[in-house]
Amino acid sequence: MEPDPRVPVSGSKIDSLTSDVIKISVGESGQIFHVHRSLLCSTSDFFQKAIKQEWDTLRAESGLITLAEDNPADFKLYVHWIYYKTLPTTIGVKASDEEVSTLVRAYALGEAIMDIEFKNTVIEALISIFAQEDQSARCFPSGDDVSFICEALPTSSLLRKLAVDAYVYIGFFTEFGYWTKRIEKCPKEFLVDVATALFKRPKPSYEERPWVASKQQYLEANARDGGKDHE
Repeated sequence: MEPDPRVPVSGSKIDSLTSDVIKISVGESGQIFHVHRSLLCSTSDFFQKAIKQEWDTLRAESGLITLAEDNPADFKLYVHWIYYKTLPTTIGVKASDEEVSTLVRAYALGEAIMDIEFKNTVIEALISIFAQEDQSARCFPSGDDVSFICEALPTSSLLRKLAVDAYVYIGFFTEFGYWTKRIEKCPKEFLVDVATALFKRPKPSYEERPWVASKQQYLEANARDGGKDHE
């Protein structure tokens, strides 16, 4: 028997597809994306403000939002998430450094457009990678990723906290040479954070990795859902 093509769809999802379409120019190349207004503004405080009439009158082209400093590939991932609430990465396939880098950049985009729900989704995806039981399938941020995190995000960023913990805890259960090749490329301020965390860390336990014990410490409270803790 052929699979049933029907899927449950909420009325709110269908209704969102009837709203106006917003035109967004991304990157130096000015790649154009068209996104339904209601979905674009559903979780992003930045876009909620950007579509207001008082801002539109200041633009060179009415109805066009420009994100010149952002990467079209990162924004494409965000648009996918807006519509499907999933991240098109390599689930079911061995994680890669490229996937981690993609998620790190995606988080920075979420920070720029003030979308807490999206950032928390990215954090959950990274934790899924870090929590792989197969050591050969685990990855953690490269030195370049860490440099990007330190440059693009505030020191209070929860992604930075997760990256520090990844170096502290994954490093203990990883081939030493692999760990040192990564950490030697990290900026000084990050190394200070790692050293501090190493001294504070209890005796290492694979089962007690902090993101396994409690992922909540890496997720932001979201006023949109009443500030409820994530399960």
